[in-house]
Amino acid sequence: MTNAGRAAVEDIEIVFNWEPQHFEIWNPREYSEAHLLNGRFSLKVPTLAGREFFSVALLSTAPLPEIINVRSKNSIAKPFMLLPTRQFPAWFNVIGLALLILGMATVIYGLLALASLLWAGSPPPLPPKP
Repeated sequence: MTNAGRAAVEDIEIVFNWEPQHFEIWNPREYSEAHLLNGRFSLKVPTLAGREFFSVALLSTAPLPEIINVRSKNSIAKPFMLLPTRQFPAWFNVIGLALLILGMATVIYGLLALASLLWAGSPPPLPPKP
């Protein structure tokens, strides 16, 4: 969980389908566990400062529980896509792709200009002998 804002977030609660076999919160911090009446499992963290984060690592030989909800005293968390790395908005990816293509075109143009300079500096081919 990441607090992207500047203000501290209080009373964070992470609700799972069921209790995982083993979990670890990293960076180590104070937390409490609760078993809800409907069979769900809840982790509660008292506070998270601005621009601070922590992660919950789950380890299990059985299927892992899903995260049902993440909320705090004043808000509900917003999910964002994670694959091997964080997924950024489409406009950000389009700008990055345009800059990548522009850079590749510049390198190709530079190589062609260098080749033409080297080619123009060489002597003309000799005419064939009769």
